[in-house]
Amino acid sequence: MTSRENLKQHQIVRVVYSLRDFERAFSALTFLREPKRKEDCELAHLRRHYCFEMTAIVSYARPFSRAYGPVSPLSMTDLSEYLDISQIKLHERILNLRNKAFAHSDFDAMEFRIDPIFIDGENRSVAFPVFNVPEGPGFLDQNEILLMESLVKKLINHLAGTVFEFFQGSTEPLIVSAGRIINPPHSD
Repeated sequence: MTSRENLKQHQIVRVVYSLRDFERAFSALTFLREPKRKEDCELAHLRRHYCFEMTAIVSYARPFSRAYGPVSPLSMTDLSEYLDISQIKLHERILNLRNKAFAHSDFDAMEFRIDPIFIDGENRSVAFPVFNVPEGPGFLDQNEILLMESLVKKLINHLAGTVFEFFQGSTEPLIVSAGRIINPPHSD
């Protein structure tokens, strides 16, 4: 196998895993679009919303992030010709949210308040900290969720086409296990 064929196979591995990540992001976005109910203001529901939002953002950003091994991340430069300016801006916002608020805990993304509640004891007053950490409504508004959904659909369609083109003329399956290409496809 030539080094060019090896590179192409590693790129298709990234594309296939990227498709999986985008499909997970799309599923999370579907849950985020569910109609809101009164009970959605309860803490458990707000945290559920946060979990889906985090899954959508991290899953979307994963294909564009560096990973260990020979597989390079997707490049937005290669994909930007398929996207409009609002989708490119949202892409940048999502990567920023992933890096600052979800994958890391950057100081400028932190928001909380701790109030002391004083309770008088026998000989002194004791201050108990009461935490107030916002749990909702989230980082993305409904318009951004809809725009992200259309962005993810577009990327899924493009990458699925890439996989389709890769396998034209192939006679064997591509099998990847434990980070190794076990059975590279061959052309006729």
